[in-house]
Amino acid sequence: DYVVEERVFYTMLKNNPDDTILTGAYVDSVTGGLVVTAAAAIQRNGEIVAVAAVDILIDKLFQQLSEVKIGDEGYMIVYDGDQAVVYHPDSNMIMSGVDEIAYSDNAKTALSSGSDMPVSACSIGRDKLYAGVHHIEGLNWSVFGCMSEAEYKQEENNAVAVIYAAFIFCAAILAVITIIIANAIVRPIRKLNEVADQLAAGELDVALDTSGKDEVGKLAGSI
Repeated sequence: DYVVEERVFYTMLKNNPDDTILTGAYVDSVTGGLVVTAAAAIQRNGEIVAVAAVDILIDKLFQQLSEVKIGDEGYMIVYDGDQAVVYHPDSNMIMSGVDEIAYSDNAKTALSSGSDMPVSACSIGRDKLYAGVHHIEGLNWSVFGCMSEAEYKQEENNAVAVIYAAFIFCAAILAVITIIIANAIVRPIRKLNEVADQLAAGELDVALDTSGKDEVGKLAGSI
């Protein structure tokens, strides 16, 4: 049975009833795809009386990321707010935690604390790397971008500035893509929240665009 009070997003909304929340990633039991849930609480007299929520398939977003390159051999790893891997060039690593990958202390500290790390020497297991960490504010996601120490040093004398810029560029690209997608979902859900509040207050003469063909449009139509 579907019990909304037992869902992670409901617990998050109880703790932050005035916010539109975004859960960590999980595998959808119906589609088998990787999704996050965006949700907003509908309140009356300070009490949650209903929830507007939508599952967002994020597989397509990370298909785009597979085309972003850092040097010849570099790659990026993306973590959600629960510090679980949601993108990795090795699909077997999806949903792994920070502690399940043998990061050096500086990289692990940055990823665990949700802070940025400028491009610097680090390692994963025996692999010596140069890497940077970018934290995406608002989503609480982190991006780890790296290239091998050998490749970095090969270019170091000629193009250190170019390599550094590549890290910043890749992190910025991810931040922009993620924030655009998040905003495209969060804003309509907030509108749904406003309309649902009006309906809950007995105002039946409200306008709501239900023309969208995505998850938000379907959710609007159901309301």
